[in-house]
Amino acid sequence: MKKIDVLNPVAVTVKKDKKEVSKLEQLEGKYVAFLDNLKPQSDKVLNGIRDYFEEKGIRTKVFKKIDTPTAVPEIVVQEIQDKYHAVITGVGD
Repeated sequence: MKKIDVLNPVAVTVKKDKKEVSKLEQLEGKYVAFLDNLKPQSDKVLNGIRDYFEEKGIRTKVFKKIDTPTAVPEIVVQEIQDKYHAVITGVGD
């Protein structure tokens, strides 16, 4: 009988310590970033929310990933952390 190797396709993950952030009590006077992950129709969803926010006087900016599987460049992550109070992302298929 031949030996069969069975592989587990699940990647090993490492939990990173993440600092908790407080919820925003209000959006008035805040800057909100949108991160388009390039999933189908995500631009329409995010732009609709962005337009609503801007009508309410909330300042926004949309960032787009280079492509779906690639991580957001660290320089973009840093800009969002430095200049924005909140980010909306993760629109799925």
